[in-house]
Formats: sequence, structure tokens, C-alpha cells
Amino acid sequence: MQSNSTGIDLILDHVPDVSFILTTARGVYDEEVATHAVAMALALVRGLHRFRDAQREHRWARQPLRLMSDLSALVLGWGGIGQSIARMLRPFGTEVRAGTRDAWRERLDVDLLFLALPLTRETRHIVGANELSALKPGAFVINAGRGATLDTEALLSSSHLGGAALDVFEDEPLPHAHPLWAREDVIITPHVAHSPETAPFRWEALFEENLRRFAAGEPLMHAVDPERGY
Repeated sequence: MQSNSTGIDLILDHVPDVSFILTTARGVYDEEVATHAVAMALALVRGLHRFRDAQREHRWARQPLRLMSDLSALVLGWGGIGQSIARMLRPFGTEVRAGTRDAWRERLDVDLLFLALPLTRETRHIVGANELSALKPGAFVINAGRGATLDTEALLSSSHLGGAALDVFEDEPLPHAHPLWAREDVIITPHVAHSPETAPFRWEALFEENLRRFAAGEPLMHAVDPERGY
């Protein structure tokens, strides 16, 4: 089975005992998802969401803003998307740290936290109250990976963050009455970092190559380890 997504948690939730070869669309959407994540970070840092709110009220509201070159970032999830985020941040002069399996919690004293993680047993709510409290005062959280890797209740309860930009959520669509909608310090996009497509789909070339490999008995590209969840 060829997934049209990088994340395959939805498939594993419905087929817990994978007895077939499952491949992902890893690499196909890295640049698009990273672009969206960095765009959300820029909007937070430059206060574009607050200016948009003021625009609706016809209100001229100037405020001090921050420079990307003054900020540090930690990217959790050092796959193709995470590395693309880091590559896009560096020209701004942002100090970028990689969040890998080892000792990433010791690197949380940053201004920007990017989540680009798959959802597995190990990563569910991996960023909670303790991790958020370790960020610098006024820090921003950007999640373009999987919603459940971030503890939403902990985010809502945090008092020292500068805001968050979220493209993914634990429950999608985000319920109409969810408190996140009313937060002025939160930017919400409806899971469009990997935007909806019409044919021809960008993953088709990968599927065709994997189909050729399957027919020839060759190893497939981006095969999933069901135990690891990616």
C-alpha cells in the first residue's frame, strides 16, 4: 500500500496489525510543509495576526516587533520536513538547533519551537507543560506535524508563551466551540501545510516507481516500520 501522506498514524490506527508492505510519501511534501511552518513563524514574530485583527477594527495599533536574527529555534523531528525548516530559517540569521532522540529537552531554552514529528506511542503529548515551561518567556510554538504530539491543554494553560501557530490538531476539524478559536495569540490554519490537491497528484511518480520496484522484486522506497510508526 502506498500512502499519499508522510504520516501514517491514521492508517495504523485502523489497521493495527500491518501484514503488508506500507510505504509513505516521504520527501514529496517536505518543502511545502516547511514553507507553511516558517510562514506561520514569521507571522507570529512580526505580529501579523494581531495587525489583521486591528485591521478588522479599523484600528491603527503599532507595537514593538522582534527580528528573526535575534531568535533561536529548536526543530523537533529531524526528517525531511524538519531539515527543510532549518534550511529555510538559516538565511534569516536564526540560530537553529536539531531536536533528535537524545537530550532534546536540554535544548528547550529557545524562542521558537517547531514540531515536525510523526505521531507514535512515544511522541503522543511529547511536548507538555514541562517542555513548554522550559521555553524562553515570550517563545512561540509552531506545529505542522501531528496535532497530538502537542498537549493542547498544556498549551492553553501556559502563561509565559508569546503565542502559537497550529496547522494540526488532536481533533480535526477543530470543534466550533474549542477555546483555541478565541485565542488572540494563536494562529490557526486547517491542516493545509500539505494543501489539498487535484490530479495529477505529486505523489504519483513515487507510486509508479514503487509499483515498478514491487513488480521487479526490488526494495521499495520509504517503507514503514510498523513497530516504530514511521
